[in-house]
Amino acid sequence: MIKDFNNIIQIKQAGFEGFKTKGELFIDSSYVPKVKGVYFVLFQSSKPSFLEVGTGGFFKGNNPNISLEILKKK
Repeated sequence: MIKDFNNIIQIKQAGFEGFKTKGELFIDSSYVPKVKGVYFVLFQSSKPSFLEVGTGGFFKGNNPNISLEILKKK
């Protein structure tokens, strides 16, 4: 059972494996399996940073971007 989701030792003991950094995934996306499963994203920095405007574009004619203020609150 994972009690601290920022504790990589507990995460590994729970059976998660195949850890890759964001940089590794940008270089070679084939690291991401093409099978259904449970995937875990671990953010280990003390404070996230956000882009002023997202790079994903519009979705079904709607702008999915939200303000930095809302992102920082969440």
